[in-house]
Amino acid sequence: MFFNGEILDQRYCIKKYLAEGGMSHVYLAFDKILNETICIKSISWPNEDDNNYKTIINRIQREIIILSKIRNQNIIHFYDVFNYKDFICIVMEYVNGTNLKKVISDKNGLLFSEGIDIFKQILSGMIEVHKKNIIHRDLKPQNILITNSGLVKITDFGIALIEGEKHYTKSQNIVGSLQYMAPENLEKKISKKLDIYSLGIILYELFTNTLPYRGKNNIYNHFFNVKNSDILDVSQINFKIPKEIDAIIRKCIHLDVNKRYNNCEEILVDINCIERKTPLIFAITKSKNNFWSKIIFWKRKKNES
Repeated sequence: MFFNGEILDQRYCIKKYLAEGGMSHVYLAFDKILNETICIKSISWPNEDDNNYKTIINRIQREIIILSKIRNQNIIHFYDVFNYKDFICIVMEYVNGTNLKKVISDKNGLLFSEGIDIFKQILSGMIEVHKKNIIHRDLKPQNILITNSGLVKITDFGIALIEGEKHYTKSQNIVGSLQYMAPENLEKKISKKLDIYSLGIILYELFTNTLPYRGKNNIYNHFFNVKNSDILDVSQINFKIPKEIDAIIRKCIHLDVNKRYNNCEEILVDINCIERKTPLIFAITKSKNNFWSKIIFWKRKKNES
């Protein structure tokens, strides 16, 4: 780890330690050349005797390549990479704000207008990501930062892939965050539809401060639950949210990948339809009696408290 005041690469002055994530440590630093506050992600060089040496190096190189490919206001900006001591250091913009998970939790679910604004910014970033044939694979509110001015920044491309490259390591590990992970991960099917699924889960959580599928930490039990149970619609939990949001979520997380949205542009079209109060183009809105669903939800909430 680095200490406060340490100078890296003759230009970056460490200000304070921010966080730890997997193999990496994140620091707040000051760029003496650009006169700007930045963020440094340091990753320990793996031991060459480590069985996963090539996998780790490839993952680090891939993250650097991916970050350098994307230029969008809703994606964390990549500035520089260098070696220092036994570390690979990735220099990125510093986001003065907090993550979306905390924003949702603090407000116990967002108002419709606020949630839609944030989600449209997420879509804007992901449209650019997918145009570069990049699959994020770990979209979740913890990896989405919100600046103090309300600007969304998608972060953490550590397990992202460029579409068409080799997808899995020798150990055939399934990576990602379980609650936001599409069920086809079990079959190791990699496509941009993985991110579409995660976006549906995020949209659900934005307005409810809860997840559609919960309580199953084991990956196989979780996906059994996903495949064999239905979800409570957002409009049944937060009565101020239009049922069209339910239709968008259900299309995003459809078990049949061919029935999901084809891309983020289609999701954005349907979101814009809701704002214009016109019928959805891609998703189908179903009318249903919500009385008993509401009773079930509130009983479940009572049992959890």
